[in-house]
Amino acid sequence: MADQFAAVNNITDWLLNGDFGNVLVETTNECNTGFSTYLDCSNEANVVKQVQDRSGGALKVAVSFSGGGLPGDEVISQEDLVLLHGNGINGTQLAALIVATKNSTAYKAHPKPIVVNEDSTNVDNMNAAVAAGVSWGYLDTGVNNYVDGFQSPPVNWTINTTAKQAFFDNALRLAGPNSVGTTLHLTGPTTGDYQDAISLSARLADQAGNPLATMPIAISLGSQTCTAVTNAAGVAACAITPSVVAGTYPLTASFAGTPLLLPSSASVPFVVTPEEAVLAYTGDTKVAQGGSALLVGALREDGQAPIPGRAVSFTLGSGAGAQSCTAATDASGNAACVIRPVDQPLGPGQVSAAFSGDGFYRPASATAATMVFAVLPAGAFVIGDPASGKSVTFWSSQWASLNFPSDMGAPSSFKGFAGTVAATGCGSSWLSRPGDSAEPPASLPAYMAVIVAGSVVKSGSAISGNTASMVIVKTDSGYAPDPGHAGTGTVVGVICP
Repeated sequence: MADQFAAVNNITDWLLNGDFGNVLVETTNECNTGFSTYLDCSNEANVVKQVQDRSGGALKVAVSFSGGGLPGDEVISQEDLVLLHGNGINGTQLAALIVATKNSTAYKAHPKPIVVNEDSTNVDNMNAAVAAGVSWGYLDTGVNNYVDGFQSPPVNWTINTTAKQAFFDNALRLAGPNSVGTTLHLTGPTTGDYQDAISLSARLADQAGNPLATMPIAISLGSQTCTAVTNAAGVAACAITPSVVAGTYPLTASFAGTPLLLPSSASVPFVVTPEEAVLAYTGDTKVAQGGSALLVGALREDGQAPIPGRAVSFTLGSGAGAQSCTAATDASGNAACVIRPVDQPLGPGQVSAAFSGDGFYRPASATAATMVFAVLPAGAFVIGDPASGKSVTFWSSQWASLNFPSDMGAPSSFKGFAGTVAATGCGSSWLSRPGDSAEPPASLPAYMAVIVAGSVVKSGSAISGNTASMVIVKTDSGYAPDPGHAGTGTVVGVICP
């Protein structure tokens, strides 16, 4: 280069005009290796001063010597920092070079930073520099395969060689325990139902906000805890099923730290709300006046798992005449109680079940339509067709033809009233005689139980039949004990089967 003085000025101006940040100027790399007369070590004090003056002190300037080379006092006095190279020497020799630099007259007069900005992959040299309070530069070039190094393009930034791993392991050791701060933030929900699994999450990052992966995080809700490992985004997620009464509890995430990373934690209030409960009524809906009503309810969590040990209140009917009972749910979530005797208006009604709720479950209720009917004090009327909603004739001089096809042979002498009924309910039998010697009732209840016969036969003077089913009939007006005044009505419900 024809004018090296001008070249130094030009590059200095370029650095200044480029508005670059964090620039340290090394006027010559290893000035004692014969680059040029102008940049030779003997002139470097002048070159360093030239850059300092040209930049008005804005640039910090130094020069380096070859591995093991000790700068002279003139250079040390002029430069802003001292650059040493450790190439080709061992840790003991590097330690001696640093000591010699610090013991120089120029350094003692004006101490300044010392930087070993070029060395090798030797961790012994690294340790020697750090022990002396001097910065050290890892140099992975010259002997690598130009694929795995950090300084040889194309650069491979992964830690894929023994030398790289040794450097980072040693750097971690030198950094000492818990040297990097961390932050932890809860990122999941802050409310959830009792007994419902909740996915909770937290994000771990370093002080610069960079996510920290593969780190164990513990998340606690009150006394319940789950653990997870952070993913590439620094997020750890795990599930807790709250088992505490509804209320507000601390939700805490904690990171215990590592030999390098400081521990951190975060906490927010978490509201546990009562779980939804579903109550279904499964008890009697066809109820005999004066008889017993078995009232049953099934209490389930979200309609699934049983909820035991809770009081369920049942009410049959409404208003002032309503009848009530209370029972606790068993292990299957079922509650049952009996109302005896039933004293409700005949006909359509209602039964209700209610759970008032507690600190774990929300209130729940259920209703069902009922039909209250009367059972005659003696005997029962009989029909041959149980179809719901169908008009039927249960008492008539033409009963046989109205209730059974002619090929079934129902005796024409039977008018529809069974004077003797073995037992109330399906599967029993009944008995009568021609003309119904047993006196039918003088009047009829508005809703009554009626036998549905599968067959009616006559043997001698006795007429008998079976009880295939029993239905509720809403009776019409016009009935009289005389079979010439037919008893009719409409089937409104099935008692059994």
